[in-house]
Amino acid sequence: MNMTPKLHIIILVLLSFLSGQVHSSGERKPDMIVVLSRHGAREPLSSHIDHSWENPSDLMDVGVMQHYTLGAVLNEKYHHLLNGIAPSEIYLQSTEASRTQSSLAAELMGMFKDQPLDSTSQKDSIANLTLPFADQQLVDQVMTELSKNVQLIPNRFMIIPKNSKNSGTEMLQINPSNCEAIEKGQLQRSKDTVNQQMALNMRSAIRDLRILRYQVRNIYDLKEMGDVLENRYIANKPPLDGIPYHGRLYNNTVFSFKWWNMYNLVGTKLERSLRVFPIYTRLIEWFTNMTQGNNTFKIALIGGHESTMFPFLSLYNISDHVCFYDNYKSEKSGQSLPYPDCEFPEYGSQMIYEFYNKTETPYIRLLYNGKPRKFCKHSPGVECTLEQFTKEKAEVLGGLNEASFKKYCEGEPKEEKPKPTQITSTSTPTPSQTEESQEQIPLEAVESTSEPYFSGFAFFLVLAIIFFGVMIAATIIGLLSGHFKFRTKQQFHYIPTAGEDLSQVPQIQISETSLDEKVHLP
Repeated sequence: MNMTPKLHIIILVLLSFLSGQVHSSGERKPDMIVVLSRHGAREPLSSHIDHSWENPSDLMDVGVMQHYTLGAVLNEKYHHLLNGIAPSEIYLQSTEASRTQSSLAAELMGMFKDQPLDSTSQKDSIANLTLPFADQQLVDQVMTELSKNVQLIPNRFMIIPKNSKNSGTEMLQINPSNCEAIEKGQLQRSKDTVNQQMALNMRSAIRDLRILRYQVRNIYDLKEMGDVLENRYIANKPPLDGIPYHGRLYNNTVFSFKWWNMYNLVGTKLERSLRVFPIYTRLIEWFTNMTQGNNTFKIALIGGHESTMFPFLSLYNISDHVCFYDNYKSEKSGQSLPYPDCEFPEYGSQMIYEFYNKTETPYIRLLYNGKPRKFCKHSPGVECTLEQFTKEKAEVLGGLNEASFKKYCEGEPKEEKPKPTQITSTSTPTPSQTEESQEQIPLEAVESTSEPYFSGFAFFLVLAIIFFGVMIAATIIGLLSGHFKFRTKQQFHYIPTAGEDLSQVPQIQISETSLDEKVHLP
């Protein structure tokens, strides 16, 4: 197959299928899978640095191909779940962003690629798509099939039905807009010493970009520039002037973009728990219901963002901003990576929970980008029983439950204000009455309980009149005496009287700097 090395799109959407990971016909197969994935490659979130983008933040054609290919591989690996599957046995959920919805649409099309499809448009050639997987035989099989008919891939603006909930455990994207604790945490981190130190570490990149006339002033502009550079590379656009792909400045800028997202969107243990809580709760509910014969879902596809995956990766000790920075420093110095598995969740990254129910002890396996991961703290291997997974919820999430989740995200329930109390001249108002019900006190009560205030006002009025009177009198006396004469230049000149010795008179200088600080000159 003809694959363009320059494009080299980092797609971690397919399973790696390392030796011993593929289920043969005689091995056990999962009874349900839950696929939590990041959307495909998108355009930069903003176009104010690079104006060449037509649809900022929307899915690119390459991103559509990523998720279509993911769906096709899911079809190959979990074909037993798709045989005769009914619509009621598939659960779909995405965030409100069009890029997550379109990614999920392409993924569905790939999963059901065996079904007849209407003609759709796709201008890019899939032959240029590079897929870095371990099992090249499966990759070649999928790519050969796709290359026969590029019309199988839907256009990127296709919208699909989704579950959209606004509160409770149905929420998917927990962020500052719907959770008070997340909002406070991100605000605090935006001003903390960690961000400031990273800005110092990256000052050479900021300086070099400014020398090249790019509008990059701080770590936030650098982050945005990194978003632009990475997506230009993925879209196979020519590099920006002075920033060759994979050169020092390119690597430093893209690293800043990824590190900033990891640090500021992962947050504290509490924030991670809040972000994970709805999905974690739903997983336990689905798997438990299946053991009881009450769950009809065989496949659940959940479309999210990198911020959806960050907290899981951190809680499972797979990756975070600390090990990511350590890897970056080691790579710069030419040393081996201290944490080879610590990576940024690139476009199309996915976590697949495989649930095995038809066993004596139902258990779960987690695959992150195709590689089984140990995710239960107290399980010896990569398999975790449903019982253990449920037990560890309190430990993993720091004891978070439905009530505390609502408390942190929605705030403390506000107490109702007490009803207005009729206050007379003989009653003394309580603190709660004076703070919460002040506007409710009848006018006659205010008149009977308030102290006179006119005497104080009159006193200050008299002082003001005296002050201004003295100032006016001093000005008139000075003008009449004619002793001093002021000029509007940058010097004060003393005008001596007749017979006075000029050598004894000092001259006062006022510098331009001090004058400009005090006076706004036109």
